[in-house]
Amino acid sequence: MVASSLITLASLPLYRLLFHTLSVTGLAIASDVGITANAVAIALLLQVRGMVPLAGLNWKELGKAALVGAVSGGLSYEVMRSIALDGSRRADLMALALGSLTWAAAVAGGLWLLRSELPADLRRRRSASLPSLAEGQAAETMATGKEP
Repeated sequence: MVASSLITLASLPLYRLLFHTLSVTGLAIASDVGITANAVAIALLLQVRGMVPLAGLNWKELGKAALVGAVSGGLSYEVMRSIALDGSRRADLMALALGSLTWAAAVAGGLWLLRSELPADLRRRRSASLPSLAEGQAAETMATGKEP
């Protein structure tokens, strides 16, 4: 909680700068930077406390996902800029729908082109692994001598 609060305080000047230079788009970018900083801080704290070793992460897949996400976001931003926003709800919904479809198609295509394991991992059935997970947690709880 302290780390998140410090990151939030440190990012306020970035919010101000990007808002004054890029308007609402700058706020979205600053928000992404803040979310990324919080995710990195949490990962480092988990590493320091020995809860989740960073060496155990699949960095190749994380890199693929980050690259595809950045390219997809850029493509959808450019597509949404092509729609003239006249203040009507119809134009707003059209831009949102077209941007969302562009992003989804770019993500699907990018993950396919890079032969990412992420789509298969997301489709994998998890119901078979949940009972064994519960058994493992119950054994861990019983080993500590506490009642669940």
